[in-house]
Amino acid sequence: MDDNELNITARRLEKEAEAQETGALSRELNSFSIEDRLALARAMEAINDRRREANHDLPILEIGTTRDAAGREHLEAVDMKFEKSWFNPGKYLFGKYSVVDVYQPPALELGSGLLQQAADGIRDHNRELSEAERMLAGK
Repeated sequence: MDDNELNITARRLEKEAEAQETGALSRELNSFSIEDRLALARAMEAINDRRREANHDLPILEIGTTRDAAGREHLEAVDMKFEKSWFNPGKYLFGKYSVVDVYQPPALELGSGLLQQAADGIRDHNRELSEAERMLAGK
């Protein structure tokens, strides 16, 4: 994925995350390779940071990553943090922000540990093989 395509996609996905469109965001992010998925999430976070400089009322986008046994970094979470209202007593008891998880990693049914990361790595490897097969077939 080139830088221009990455930025265009990241802008669109950042708006989906802000709108809390969990299913669409997860499906689209999970359709990319592990590296592209992580690059997109980092670009989304950077775009959100720039937008928040102009408007502090926007929610905060935060990403979380983990590393598998081979040291490969995986996108684990994309969270939107919304500031609670002044009139919400939970703000003073439980913190300033309410957090909404807007991303579901692939193979989540296997947990969030090494098994999930291995399944994600196998799925990513199979995607790469399919792409190579299509290129060799001339499609």
